[in-house]
Amino acid sequence: MKKQVDNGAYEKNSNKKVKAIVITAVVLLIILVIISIRAYARYIERQNSVSEVSIAEPICTLHVEPSEASKKIVNPYCVVTVRNYDNSNKVTETDMNYRIEVTANQDIELPPYYWEDENGTVVAYSTDLTGTIPLKGNVGHAEKEEHKYKIVFKNPGDKDIIYKVDFNLVATQKGDRSI
Repeated sequence: MKKQVDNGAYEKNSNKKVKAIVITAVVLLIILVIISIRAYARYIERQNSVSEVSIAEPICTLHVEPSEASKKIVNPYCVVTVRNYDNSNKVTETDMNYRIEVTANQDIELPPYYWEDENGTVVAYSTDLTGTIPLKGNVGHAEKEEHKYKIVFKNPGDKDIIYKVDFNLVATQKGDRSI
């Protein structure tokens, strides 16, 4: 047989269930707020962190050696060397593109000239010379490298003319390099 329960007992059980649900919801909400605050604090911590970044030091130098004057040299020349290191033997930390410009130091027109590489192959005629020095090895342990060129000025005739020229090296860092 079923026992009949009065309405008051049903309401008490119903209130207990509602209170349990409310308490559970409040506890879950408090836990959620604590987790959110902690996650936000970690996010802020990462945003305010400090990191050190060093920038690669580009080094590209130019050395010019003129030929010795003699009656055997018909076309005067200079040996031009582009290096990826400086006088203290510090090596560049990045790839370099370079351009060697030749200009007259006086108000005269330069005679025709050409550039030869180390093998004697003509690489340019009466123009600026361009090239690249790639970084060989690892940053901090890069290898010294140099490119030698010979610039030969064609003799315009049978009389001696003295030309004073300036060599200008324009070097730029080559693209991105991941470290």
